[in-house]
Amino acid sequence: TSKDQRDQYFTQRQHNQRINIYFSNPRKMNKIIALFALIAIAQVFAFGGQATYFTPGLGSCGWNSGSNDMIAALNAAQYTSKGVCGKMINVKGPKGSVTVKVVDKCPGCKSGDLDLSPAAFRKIADMSAGRVPITWNWA
Repeated sequence: TSKDQRDQYFTQRQHNQRINIYFSNPRKMNKIIALFALIAIAQVFAFGGQATYFTPGLGSCGWNSGSNDMIAALNAAQYTSKGVCGKMINVKGPKGSVTVKVVDKCPGCKSGDLDLSPAAFRKIADMSAGRVPITWNWA
């Protein structure tokens, strides 16, 4: 009906006006662009290093873990505080990828390195390799 079309027109017009407020205001537009840029950077920024595997137990985060858990010990340089405990990491290796949870610190690892549980390591490489190149990012 004519009334429905008129209501739809005014609703669309109000919506367009709200959008124009953001796009016509340089300060608001800069904030929107900065937000999207940060999101994009966080998603694609990857670290590089080596992955090894270890026998899990009680980690520095205070949690007990087993060999079948998808977990990692983060290198000491990037383990800045217990605030990293429980954070998820996407790891890519020669044979595939895996998502792991940070539960421990790896004092002997260099910056960019991860020490993975055996189950997680098997997802990215053959166990016989022992040490493999990886890239990873925060999930």
